[in-house]
Amino acid sequence: MDFEQLEALQKQIQETPIFFYNSILSCPYWEKQQEILESCFKCQRTTVASCNASGKSYNVARIALAFLYAYPNSIVVTTAPTFRQVYNVIWREIRGAYESSAIPLGGVLNKTRLELGSNWYAFGVASDKPDNVRGIHATGGHILIIVEEAQGIEKEILTALEGNLTTNDVSLIYIGNPTV
Repeated sequence: MDFEQLEALQKQIQETPIFFYNSILSCPYWEKQQEILESCFKCQRTTVASCNASGKSYNVARIALAFLYAYPNSIVVTTAPTFRQVYNVIWREIRGAYESSAIPLGGVLNKTRLELGSNWYAFGVASDKPDNVRGIHATGGHILIIVEEAQGIEKEILTALEGNLTTNDVSLIYIGNPTV
């Protein structure tokens, strides 16, 4: 694939994100999952009140990949209340989607990190310190922060994550069960 083809593909994902699910990942999804995906590409904040076993981890993993591949030199950050959730839930889904993709995605996939270039990557983090989730900057400008099980994240951490929303190229999704 040459540069012009790659650029056209990225533009198509940006304009019609479900194209990534259909043509790249070849994965099933339902209507609400498509709505959430599209919101992450159109809105700076997306908030999803969910329930158990509704496919939220499945969907945010695929949203992470779609966003990362749509924007050159972008960063995707995934977080949850505990590192166990980041590693065993979110990144297990990301690894599964990456490995079963209909088209090889390239890059270097580790347990909680996917690198497409030195300034183009996704990573998972769980922190009890606000300073550990501040100051996220992407060379290409586009950043997606995914907060799964958002109801379990401490208020100080949520405030620090919100502090990264300094431009329209930074998006944040909160998803979780509305128990708080």
